[in-house]
Amino acid sequence: MALNMNPGLTTSNTPATPMRSWTPTNDVAWLWQTFADHATFPVLVVSKSGIVEYANTPAMALAAPGALTSRISIVDRPLSEFFGENHARERLEHIQQALATGKPIVMEELRRGRQLHCVIRPIPNGNMPPKSVLYCAYLSSVAAPAVNGFPVVRAKHNDSGKLADLTAREMEILRLIGLGLSTQDIAKHLGRSVKTIEWHRVSLGEKLGVVNRVEIARIAIAAGLVGVDEPAPVSPAAKN
Repeated sequence: MALNMNPGLTTSNTPATPMRSWTPTNDVAWLWQTFADHATFPVLVVSKSGIVEYANTPAMALAAPGALTSRISIVDRPLSEFFGENHARERLEHIQQALATGKPIVMEELRRGRQLHCVIRPIPNGNMPPKSVLYCAYLSSVAAPAVNGFPVVRAKHNDSGKLADLTAREMEILRLIGLGLSTQDIAKHLGRSVKTIEWHRVSLGEKLGVVNRVEIARIAIAAGLVGVDEPAPVSPAAKN
């Protein structure tokens, strides 16, 4: 049997693994800054006592929307200044639990009407116990990879934002719009007139501060009312 003397070629149809001409950097500071700067999701570093030690731009917007325009930093300040006492206390309990066990925790919460999965991961501290956590928040509708089998806890204290102003009927219609149903389909599904549903849709837009159905649907998805692959319901009329 002839031997393949050229390691760059193979005798099978499987292409050879290309030779790597570079070595990954071990510059931790550069890797961290690149990760934090380019992350489109909130990234925080929080101490065991609940003090914010680092926040990227999306984290600033999540914690304190006015901070970006007012140029006020949330670093070196407690979580309670931005999340409220009850919210901050509950989150601090999970932070301290993660630090005590050394294992990540995923917390599912509503923040300003958006459903988030917050991954709380202890930051290694050499041979010493970890003192801070990496706190990354993802929209739940796209957060499945962030869970990675970690235990998930549901927050008891949430921030519904503008959703808190909606009636039960408006929440139901918000969800159906998020599923892609037309006004006519929603009317059939709920057994109401098209005029009534249109009135509710206009009220929704006014309360949520949006002007069209696409924006309303995005709010429904971000709030976790709709799964991205969830099928639309079948109206009673269609079943018959």
